[in-house]
Amino acid sequence: MSDLTPIGRRLLASLDDEYVRMQNQWFFKWHAIGDQSVIEIDRFRGEPIRYRGVRFSGSPRAIYWDTIQYYLRRKIETSLDDLEKDLQSYSPAIRGEALSEAIGILGSFATKIRTAAVKKDRILRGNGMEFPPEQDLGQWQGCEIGDIKIMVERLRRIHCELPEGLLSPPQMHSSVATYQPVYAHNVKNLRVNNFSSNKSTVGNGSPSGKLDSFVDWAKKSLGWAS
Repeated sequence: MSDLTPIGRRLLASLDDEYVRMQNQWFFKWHAIGDQSVIEIDRFRGEPIRYRGVRFSGSPRAIYWDTIQYYLRRKIETSLDDLEKDLQSYSPAIRGEALSEAIGILGSFATKIRTAAVKKDRILRGNGMEFPPEQDLGQWQGCEIGDIKIMVERLRRIHCELPEGLLSPPQMHSSVATYQPVYAHNVKNLRVNNFSSNKSTVGNGSPSGKLDSFVDWAKKSLGWAS
């Protein structure tokens, strides 16, 4: 995708390579758990999983699902850690663009891993000729597109400039789709009428004596506060 930022292109290439690696090195190894020789499968948290001569049911199947959902959560987190380091070399405008790209790239990767997990689970439960219906037994908290948006918006507040005319703190509702930063059109005339740590009311007029509190909040929301 030539229209991506350099940060977005690197993230996409990295996750494309990672998906191929997972298909070839992790998902594929589960076919060998019934062999008489020991197979080791990465658990992504220290000691590997070791199986020999077992069926894909009961405990092995539960461990399969526990491991892949843990992997995906950690991969999203570490990808964002790497992206955050990459942001430092670019202007705020490029950073914002790259962060928007990251939502789609990470969301697509998460969908591909989840789909692969479901399809492999179905194959492993089959007998080579007949296969049961697909089942998704993953608990995907931290991997949903809404979770990714929340994590990316945190980075945006830290690494991108404060938008002109910020009216009130971003309102984060239970659904990330309703994440709504509210802006004013004339920041020079902002007036803080009733600012507190939990609630702020801003209107037009002359700056009040509580403008410093608003500035303190803005710095804290961007991670600028000491």
